[in-house]
Amino acid sequence: MSSPIQSTPVDASRLHELRDLFGDDAEIASLYQEFFVELPDRMSFLTTSLRNGMPEGIERTAHAISGSSGSLGAMCVHRAAKSLEEKARMGEVDHLEDLMVLLQTELDRLRSYLKQEGLLGE
Repeated sequence: MSSPIQSTPVDASRLHELRDLFGDDAEIASLYQEFFVELPDRMSFLTTSLRNGMPEGIERTAHAISGSSGSLGAMCVHRAAKSLEEKARMGEVDHLEDLMVLLQTELDRLRSYLKQEGLLGE
């Protein structure tokens, strides 16, 4: 399964908006940090829901990831989570595992990018 990969995992215009809103990168970094603090539980729930054939759990959790990542301008993560959410809603379970892999790939890219930009600590 291929994914259209944009040059950076964070939309530059949204990052600019966040900088205008919060004024400094420390505040923005705390938003991304909070996103990644919540992520292990969400990903664990997605994995459990997939393993147990619970598309409604996948849909709900992917929706939460999609919303929060979109707010932060992490559009590649947002799109991957949105695809996962929509496939789960339609009951298309055959593609959910591939979409979970795509989501994890985009999350890894986001994490690396944010660390490189000084917006996420180790």
